[in-house]
Amino acid sequence: MSGGKVMFPSLKREKSPSLPAVTLSVDSSTNHDNALADTTSPTSSKRFSLTHLALASSSAVTSPPSSSPSSPQQGKRVPDSYFRETPEDELAQYPMDFEKYYESKEVSREPLKDLVIIPTDELEVVPVRREFRHADSTPKNYTRGTSLFLDDCMDTYRKDVYKVVRRKYHAKFSAATIRRQSNSNASTNSMPFELYQIDPLARSESVDEELAQPSPTMRGARPSISAERKDSASMERRESTVTDKRSSRPTLPMDISPQSSVDLEGEDELHLDYVDKKVASIIPSSPASCTLASPTSIVPRTTLFSLTPNSDSDPSPSSSSRDYPLPYSRKTGVQILVEVTKLEFRLSNQLDEAEPFYCSMFVYDQARRMRVSETFYFDFNSEKTEKMLGIHQGNKERETCSKRAIFQVTHPNQDLFLFLRVEKVLQGGDLEDVCEPYIRATLKTDKDKEKFMTQARQFCGRLGTFRQGFCWSMIPLFMEDKAGMQELSQGDGITFAPLYRHKTDMADAVMVDTALGDPGSVKTGGSSKKLKNIPGVCMVNIKDASGTLANRITPSYAAVAPSDGKGEVVREVEEFPRVARLAPHLDYVHLLYVYPETINFSNRSGSVNARNICIKVSLMANDDNVNQEGIKAIFGRSSCEALVTKAYTGVTYHSKTPNFYDEIKIALPVHILPSHHLLFTFYHIACQRADKDQIHDSPAVPLGYAVLPLLGPGGKFISEEENLPVAMECPPKYLSPQMENIMRYVENKKQLFQVRTRVVSSVYASSDRNMSRFLGSLEDEVVNPEEAQELLRYLSASKVESLVQFFHVLM
Repeated sequence: MSGGKVMFPSLKREKSPSLPAVTLSVDSSTNHDNALADTTSPTSSKRFSLTHLALASSSAVTSPPSSSPSSPQQGKRVPDSYFRETPEDELAQYPMDFEKYYESKEVSREPLKDLVIIPTDELEVVPVRREFRHADSTPKNYTRGTSLFLDDCMDTYRKDVYKVVRRKYHAKFSAATIRRQSNSNASTNSMPFELYQIDPLARSESVDEELAQPSPTMRGARPSISAERKDSASMERRESTVTDKRSSRPTLPMDISPQSSVDLEGEDELHLDYVDKKVASIIPSSPASCTLASPTSIVPRTTLFSLTPNSDSDPSPSSSSRDYPLPYSRKTGVQILVEVTKLEFRLSNQLDEAEPFYCSMFVYDQARRMRVSETFYFDFNSEKTEKMLGIHQGNKERETCSKRAIFQVTHPNQDLFLFLRVEKVLQGGDLEDVCEPYIRATLKTDKDKEKFMTQARQFCGRLGTFRQGFCWSMIPLFMEDKAGMQELSQGDGITFAPLYRHKTDMADAVMVDTALGDPGSVKTGGSSKKLKNIPGVCMVNIKDASGTLANRITPSYAAVAPSDGKGEVVREVEEFPRVARLAPHLDYVHLLYVYPETINFSNRSGSVNARNICIKVSLMANDDNVNQEGIKAIFGRSSCEALVTKAYTGVTYHSKTPNFYDEIKIALPVHILPSHHLLFTFYHIACQRADKDQIHDSPAVPLGYAVLPLLGPGGKFISEEENLPVAMECPPKYLSPQMENIMRYVENKKQLFQVRTRVVSSVYASSDRNMSRFLGSLEDEVVNPEEAQELLRYLSASKVESLVQFFHVLM
């Protein structure tokens, strides 16, 4: 015989202004003696209870649902009313409001009410003590009460105890736990033997051959397949039977056609009375025997749970921590420890003392042609070498004397390189002439050596503050192994080779493309013909830094435990991931990275010829005077103070349109005011003294000024790219609109200066305008309904990354 198809009832969602209601519909006109509806309830003929859904789910055959019910000639089947859509009038008359139903008396008539009713003590709030990475991340200039949102952020980042809501009975009465506590094989083996018949409609020979093979989805079942050929003018039909002694439901291969039907053997088995009896034999009908506190209720439920296969996601007995993960866990990628051990040039070995060199290192993405980390600064200058700087030698602090850094990579790939740049003190002359002695790597006589060192001491004493690019190199961070996985290129004594001479007319991306595009590049270890090499070597040790390291400091210079405060620090380098991390902020971070890119002074007129251009960057608190010192919030580079008031870019000799490669890192004020702004001062650096008799003349001659406020109109934070005009002079109160007509600009206020910024902050959503507007509006304690609706629109339009990052603060 042919059987009917067993399907799930249709689910309809009611459109309601409050909570979405789910209505489960059945046919009200059915007269089936053993229908699943409970006729004892006055509304059960039209409403589908949770018990009916459980019974229908447990008796449903795991075959793909058909678009229409079976024909009447196929025998007894589930009524067609189970598959029809409920009319709109019935939905309006009998909505399924679960909250109302749960609080009504109808829930007490549920045969399995103990599976529906949530125990009053099911949820428990457990305090979990938080482990801080560092002692205190609160900024020194933080004043409570100035900003409501900032106060909420600080309270969240300093909170030492999290409150975790847990399910009390989840570990005892979940399906995975019950399955582990019982012997599933003993339960299923005691179940009666069942035989199921499969009637494919139209099937190719290849499908029948596949059915004759054991399917991997049968989980150890021993199938026996028989076929009987029947004569038919329209099609050839085959009947196959699949038996499974472990389970009371059929186990089908994955390749069965969606049009195939599954028949139960015998009329009594299809009859719904049999379904009720079968389910009743598995699940006790008495509510008293199903209570969570009754140990006997686990025995029949074990039989029911044993019918479901074990999933790989079921927690093992030894992985209880997976049930309750730590709140707001910190997500990290591959952590790479880079220790710089050596930098020397062949020419330096011939001299008694070497001139100072300054190095920087960052992770570069060759595919995106940009840096993906902040810059780590270091040097190998000895005390004897630093004395050549004279008055330009500053005080050293522990944070800037490190030669070890931890780079983090979230998405390892073969396009990531460790980029090295070496600078030297600015000298008068083209870079080719400056590098020529190092390229030849020989000074024949002692007179040549003395002349070389005398010239180096003169430039260090006069221009020790200003630097110029000297050479660069890079090495790949990851290599692909035999299995196609990305493997870290780690080891001791890894050499940056060759060291290419810096090209003043090329940006970093162009130099990298030139090196990688040449057959003799860093990928092949050869020598590029387009780029000249400087004989020298820089060696590093690269290791995995996933373990615990002492004396680590964050990019904000906060000490990470364990730390003794004495030894050499290990600096963590901020990563700029391609996609923002989907993780909440856990610590106070408020950093600004500034990248001056280009300036065009080719048409500038004036008495001073603008050629050796340098930019001084300062963070100003007000606009009273451009000559006053800025805020001490700029991170020092190497062998200097941790925080300074100004930073200088590198100098390109005799160029009116230079390209800059510098990174200026700034610790932003906690409370940013409209008066806070970046001041860019442009200088021409005179390499030679105009008057040889004048000893203390300043080599920096001002050329102009550019101003970038941190907050724009409406409190909007600065964007990533800005093009600014250059003013010749900046009188007091230069930010006020009244001074706009007084100030004179280069080339009639043409935007000549291009600068790029990047904000890494846990208190400002600078990359998301909608989230920034929403957070900025939280300062008002009282808002009217119209403003509240507008704020909610901002919140709903915010990026997912911003919602996750500020989730715990918003909640």
